[in-house]
Amino acid sequence: MAVRTNHDLGRRVKRIRIERGFTLKDVEAKVGVSATHVSEVERGKTSPTIGILGKIARALEVEPAFLIDMPSPRLLHIATRGARGSFMMDHDRSVAESITNGLTRSELTTVLVTIPPGPGVPRVQQHDGEEFACVLEGSLEVAIGDETVRLETGDALHFRASAAHSVRNPGDAPCTVLWASSPKVML
Repeated sequence: MAVRTNHDLGRRVKRIRIERGFTLKDVEAKVGVSATHVSEVERGKTSPTIGILGKIARALEVEPAFLIDMPSPRLLHIATRGARGSFMMDHDRSVAESITNGLTRSELTTVLVTIPPGPGVPRVQQHDGEEFACVLEGSLEVAIGDETVRLETGDALHFRASAAHSVRNPGDAPCTVLWASSPKVML
């Protein structure tokens, strides 16, 4: 199924831009499409030409077809234990297993993250949306703005992701966390 409206295309462009950590000015600097025009595309106010769409895709480091071709809508996604994709996070030795990337047009990303003990390499993040974490096993320390909280097995946390935040495992054993984020992050 292809994107049907300017609004669908714009939401997809914005989601991918945010996932990549790019600002509108970053896109402008990379390919010469004005930040104002990219913003209009993201808000569904204008339909980009093929040339502009190609430039935006290049800036976002995706193929142009990725911005307009969408899989058929699915109402249900099952993530069985053996079929989940996993990846090592760049900033530390954590391993994340994708749970919710099979549902079309989902606004939620959920991963199981296993964080090794130790200081790790803190990666401070700040973005639109919300985050939720539930510690399934071990200890987790979450810094949000000027506040740091420690969560133990069974504890959960929900916060606005616009506050600068980072995590680490202060314990002596791996920590397993069910982590959810909105808007959706492509994994």
